Amino acid sequence: MFAAGRVVLFEPAATPWARFVWRRFHHEPCDLSADLFAAAGTPEPENANFTYSNMATASLLFLSGRDRFEALVPELRIERVEHSDFVVYPATGGFSYRGFVPGALLPALHAIESAITRPTARRLTAMRLLVVLEKPAA
Repeated sequence: MFAAGRVVLFEPAATPWARFVWRRFHHEPCDLSADLFAAAGTPEPENANFTYSNMATASLLFLSGRDRFEALVPELRIERVEHSDFVVYPATGGFSYRGFVPGALLPALHAIESAITRPTARRLTAMRLLVVLEKPAA
């Protein structure tokens, strides 16, 4: 038996803005039509050199597929799902590229972004998705 604990994920989001950016400036696909809950034996997408990825995975699992995820993995509770980083993430250059703004300006940019993108707008503009999964104590 496993102890209680948390898993914290900070993943790409599949909002309209993020899909626009991913399609034009990123090599990995953002496929909202993928069925992550497909039955065993369902053909996998083509995966030459094991390079397949889907930028929509977190959105498919924890937003549109939340009920299915919770039914399949009842021992984990989705504690929190939060959209973030409309401008901040691209401004940093992400994980692979050089940033467009000095690191010292990022806290101010993050504060401005938080002030102007209310939770409703974040669902349309966020580039990242914070997900917290929790396994309660038995």
